[in-house]
Amino acid sequence: MRLNSDESSMRELKWLRGPFEAPAFLFAFLDTREDSLSSRKGQARFSKIMYEDLIIAGFGGQGIIFAGKLLSYAGLREGKEVTCFPAYGAEMRGGTANCTVVVSDSPISSPIVSRPKSAVMMSYPSYAKFLPRISPEGRAIVNSSLVSEDSGREDVEIIRVPANEIAEEIGSSRIANMVILGAWVKKSGILSLESLVLSLGQVISASNKDLLSLNEEALGRGSHFVSSSG
Repeated sequence: MRLNSDESSMRELKWLRGPFEAPAFLFAFLDTREDSLSSRKGQARFSKIMYEDLIIAGFGGQGIIFAGKLLSYAGLREGKEVTCFPAYGAEMRGGTANCTVVVSDSPISSPIVSRPKSAVMMSYPSYAKFLPRISPEGRAIVNSSLVSEDSGREDVEIIRVPANEIAEEIGSSRIANMVILGAWVKKSGILSLESLVLSLGQVISASNKDLLSLNEEALGRGSHFVSSSG
């Protein structure tokens, strides 16, 4: 299947199934143009490679997979190499869910990350599971609406965002995932907020088109929250 946007028309979307957490799947976004691949390989020899990985985690129904997919499409929009590896338990809503996203300006060797540089944690179980895995000098974005415990890790930057409260102020608790994703994008600086906003139309389902403007506002509010809080 090929994406239809002008900027992504030459990018192929590939789906692979894996045995990691059932049911689980991997989708990798690859630029299939030979000239583009050779050009970026040549550039990598003379410049520092940009690489960032992130685990987004929470429970089913919080829009974890949606957030990872949106981040991936935004990366494509900016011409990056992207892999996205979602995994969730047998119970979709209320069960565990996480999504590993890797963004780079050179080919990505593996979509699986055991020690992520960053993690976004939307619930306490995800916080307890993934906080210990973050690499030293890494970053954790925590949904303080549902997680109040002190991390105890001084080697990781902890950023607390009351995602649920901000989402409810906007008009729907369903967009808390966009609040916290906007916060991560602002802090990481890997992708622009504009790319996420422009990619919303490609990711959001037809039945939820009425939430498009709310999702856009939520991304902005999350970004503004971390900017104003330092």
